[in-house]
Amino acid sequence: LTPNLTKDVTDLNGFLWQIVSRGVRVIDPKTNRNRTFSAGRGAGNLPNSTVNTIALDRDGLLWIGTNDGVAVVATTENIFTSSSE
Repeated sequence: LTPNLTKDVTDLNGFLWQIVSRGVRVIDPKTNRNRTFSAGRGAGNLPNSTVNTIALDRDGLLWIGTNDGVAVVATTENIFTSSSE
């Protein structure tokens, strides 16, 4: 099975994930809520803000390939509630 490596991915919840200039943005097209994942220390951050590719696996996990390694994000329905909005 060849993964779909692209700059835009729609997850199993219908959320749109996009590579942006400083990370990855997830958008709920129904409500226009959004959250950006960028580089930083700790959970919920990327190893590097330069993202080269994103891919969704069959379990609904989003794999994010950065210049300093891979991050894996669970694409849950409450992805926006864990943000510091």
